Amino acid sequence: MDQPNARVWPYTGKLIIFTTFYEYRAYAPYTRALVQTAVFLEKLGIQWDYWQSAGAFDVDSAINQALSRFVNDKEATDFLMIDSDEHWRPEDVMRLLSHPEEIVAGAYRMKHKWDYYVAVPKMVNGTPIGKILPDGTCLVEADGVAGGFVRFKKSALQRFMDAYPELRYTEEDADVTAFFERTKRDNRRQSEDYAFSRRWRDIGGQLWVDPHLKISHYGLVEHKGDYDAYLRGRKAKQDEEKAFAVVREMGEALRNRSAA
Repeated sequence: MDQPNARVWPYTGKLIIFTTFYEYRAYAPYTRALVQTAVFLEKLGIQWDYWQSAGAFDVDSAINQALSRFVNDKEATDFLMIDSDEHWRPEDVMRLLSHPEEIVAGAYRMKHKWDYYVAVPKMVNGTPIGKILPDGTCLVEADGVAGGFVRFKKSALQRFMDAYPELRYTEEDADVTAFFERTKRDNRRQSEDYAFSRRWRDIGGQLWVDPHLKISHYGLVEHKGDYDAYLRGRKAKQDEEKAFAVVREMGEALRNRSAA
C-alpha cells in the first residue's frame, strides 16, 4: 500500500464517510476498500465517522438529510460521499483530504456507458484546464461532477445553504436543505448531481476533479478507472486527428495546384 505523500500530512479535521444503500447491499470491493480505509485512518490518527442510509428508496432525500446533519455537526469538517458499487485505494481518500479546495471529486466510469467518465471538465480550445500542484500532479477544473465519490468541505455547503434559503424544508422534524434534487433547465431534465453543480457554480463556487484517483466502478464485472490516462489518451487522439487534417489539407492543396 502506498504511503500518503508529504503534502497530505498533517490533517487535523474530522472526516465523515457516507453511503446510501438502496437495497441494504454493498458490493464486496466496496466493503474491502472501506475496511482498508478505516485501518489507514486509524493508523494515521485521523478522526472519522461512518454514516449510512440503508433501504433509502428516496436517495436524494437521504443525501440531503446527511449533508444537513453534517453542516450542523460542530466537530466534522469534511464529508466524503461514496457509492456502494465502487472500489478505491485508501491513499485516494488522503489525497482528497489534502486539497484545500472546497469541493473535489474523483471521476469514474459511467454505469452502462463504460467508455465514458462521469466528470464534465472545463475546456478551453478542446483542452481541459486546471492547476498544477506542488508535487507535480494536478487538479482539473470541472463544470459538473458526480456524487459517487466527492469530498465537500463544510464551508461549501454552508455557503450553498445561505445562497438558497428557498431550498430548505422540514423532514422528520429536522431542517434540511435540498442540495441534491432533479430539476428542469432549458426544457430538459437535469440530474441531481449536475443540478447541484450548476447551482454551486452560479454562486461563484468552483468544482475540481483529481484525475489521479483510481476508482473502479462495478456492474457485472470491474471497470477500472484512470481518468488521468483517459484525458491524456483523448488529447493524443485529438492531436493525431489534427495532424492528419493538416496532411489532408496539404495533399488537397498540392492536387489542386497540379490540376491548375
